[in-house]
Amino acid sequence: MLEEAARLRDLGRHDDAISILRRVLECDPQNVAALIIIGTIYSTLNRFNDAAAVFVQARTLRPRHSLVSAGVFHSCLDAGRIDDAIAEARRYVALLDSENPPKIKSELPHLENTYRAWATDDEAALRELRDGWEAERRESLHEDYHDRDGKPSGGKREP
Repeated sequence: MLEEAARLRDLGRHDDAISILRRVLECDPQNVAALIIIGTIYSTLNRFNDAAAVFVQARTLRPRHSLVSAGVFHSCLDAGRIDDAIAEARRYVALLDSENPPKIKSELPHLENTYRAWATDDEAALRELRDGWEAERRESLHEDYHDRDGKPSGGKREP
C-alpha cells in the first residue's frame, strides 16, 4: 500500500495518496513511513503546519530518525516557526551529543552540520542565520508571486 500511495503522490493525486496512507495507519498506527509520506505531501502542498504536526507525531515513535527530525525542522522553518525549528535542531544535537559512541546513523549526513549551526547559543550567529533564511524566503515568495516590476502577479510566474 505504501508503494501505491507513493505512486499516487508522484502523480499529484495527493488526496488519494493520503487516503491510502490513513488506511495504513488505521491498521498500523506506528507506521513511520506512512507518516513521513503524509508529511512530505503536506509540505508539497505548502501546508507546513500540518506537515510539522505529522512529523512531530512520527518523532514520538522514532525520536532518533533523522528524516523525521528533518521534516520537523524544515516544515517549522517553512511555516515561519523559527523558534520551533531551532528547538528541534537543539533537541537532535543534544541527542547526538548524549550518545558515546554515537548510535545514530544519519540518513542525511549534512543534517548534523545544519543543526549545529541553528542550535548555537551565539545570538549574533543565530540572528545572521534567521535574517538569511527570512531574506531567502521573502525572495522565493517574491519570485513566485510578483512580476519583473515587483507587482503582484496573481500567483503566476512570468516566463
